[in-house]
Amino acid sequence: MINKKQYLNDYYFNDLSLTEISEKLQYFKNKLFQIILKRTVLELEQFEEKLNLIKLNNQRLFLLNEIKKSTNDTEVLTYVDELIKLEN
Repeated sequence: MINKKQYLNDYYFNDLSLTEISEKLQYFKNKLFQIILKRTVLELEQFEEKLNLIKLNNQRLFLLNEIKKSTNDTEVLTYVDELIKLEN
């Protein structure tokens, strides 16, 4: 049985291809592809749907850019730039 955490780490954080993961785990690429795409990506999308992280991030970035446009205060601009870096 494949350890879900292991292939997620390999796929998303170690940037391994499905072929590399399947070779590493000695598992059929097709089955691995099915597991990752059908189950895991669906789960991640469901989390995102519930948490709205991307939407909230985009809204924060929009507001920060609006602040940036509306002021010439260098101290405020410095803070806004730092916040934008944190969001990306």
